[in-house]
Amino acid sequence: MLGVAFLVAVLALGPPTIRTVKIASSADGLLILASFSDEDFDWNPWSQDCYLIHQNSAVWLLSDYEWPYDNRSDLFGGAEPMPLINAALASRGRYGSEAYAAVEDERMLLLMDIFVSKGESIEERWHGYTPLQAAILQEDLQAVKFLVERGANLNALVERPERAMHGMNSFEFVELLYSKHPERFDAIRQYLRQHDNFA
Repeated sequence: MLGVAFLVAVLALGPPTIRTVKIASSADGLLILASFSDEDFDWNPWSQDCYLIHQNSAVWLLSDYEWPYDNRSDLFGGAEPMPLINAALASRGRYGSEAYAAVEDERMLLLMDIFVSKGESIEERWHGYTPLQAAILQEDLQAVKFLVERGANLNALVERPERAMHGMNSFEFVELLYSKHPERFDAIRQYLRQHDNFA
C-alpha cells in the first residue's frame, strides 16, 4: 500500500516539479510566476498550470538571491530576454479592470523596485522604448511616477525610426499621444509637465 501511495505521489508531483524547476531557474521565469493572478495559479498537480512555487515565493527568491539573475537566457533557449524592468512593466495591467488586478500590478511594481536595487537599468530599451516611454505608452501613471522618482531620463529619445515619435523625448512623446487621445494621456501629461523646465 505504501508503494502505491509513493507511486501516485511521484506521478502526481513529477510533472509539476519538472515544470517548476525549469521556469524557476531564472529571473525571467520567476517573474512569470510572480505575475500570475490567484485565478491563474493552480495547485492541482494534474493541471498544466500547476507550479510548486507561489507568486510571493517567486518575489522572495528574486529579492533575496542572486542566482536567478545568472541564467537569464536559459528559459528562452539562448535568445535575448526582455530587460527585467521592461518585462515587469509589460505584465502590469494584464488583468484589465478586474478587482484582483491591483494585487498583481502592485507585485510587479515591487519587482521593478527589486530589479532597480539589483542594479538593473531603468534606461535599458526594448523595441526602441525606455521603460519610462513604455509606461507612458501603456498609460501607466503609477509606473511613470515610480520611474521618474528613481531618476529615469526624461530627455532620452524614442528610437523608432519607422514611427512619428522617433527622436522625441518623453515630454514630446506624451504631447503627441495627448494630441490624439487627450482623455487617456492627460494625467500623465500633467504629471510630466511638473518636471519640464520648459513647460
